[in-house]
Amino acid sequence: PNVGSCGSAAHRRETVVVADIATDPLWKDFRELALRFGLRSCWSTPIMSSSGAVLGVFAMYSGSIRKPGSAEARLVEVATRIAGIAIERKLAEDRIHFMATHDALTGLPNRGLLKDRLAQALLLAERYDRWATVAFIDLDNFKVINDSLGHNAGDELLKTVARRMASSVRATDTVVRLGGDEFVILFV
Repeated sequence: PNVGSCGSAAHRRETVVVADIATDPLWKDFRELALRFGLRSCWSTPIMSSSGAVLGVFAMYSGSIRKPGSAEARLVEVATRIAGIAIERKLAEDRIHFMATHDALTGLPNRGLLKDRLAQALLLAERYDRWATVAFIDLDNFKVINDSLGHNAGDELLKTVARRMASSVRATDTVVRLGGDEFVILFV
């Protein structure tokens, strides 16, 4: 709230029209910046998802003190609807891609992504005369955890091990869950 027109529109989940940035209290902290660039009015509309979540804000600025006309208001309405559809589609595509290349339980890359990363590592190793190391890791006696404490406990253990391994390697390395209690770390 009270962070210019855009922050207020996102917080309120409704269009915020500021006809005069120089006098509107929403622009108190950013007024000088806006005025320095000749911005005198701003109309901000939240970009909403189909479920009602705020995805972003569409803003139009004017160099004069004024409110939007009916044509501009309609343009913003159409633009925010189209932007919402485009953003949701991109988010869905990203989610589908993530699900196809990552393990559902741990969020680590899966076997398919390992194949791609190995190919890249081999190309880099060849090109720059470097090494790449692959470590296969299997948790000993993991079946005992599942049998004695249950699959939920086993899942929590796998997630903890995955987090610890991922936090223990460099950003250029890749920790992969092959399945079950088997992991691979690609060091490049």
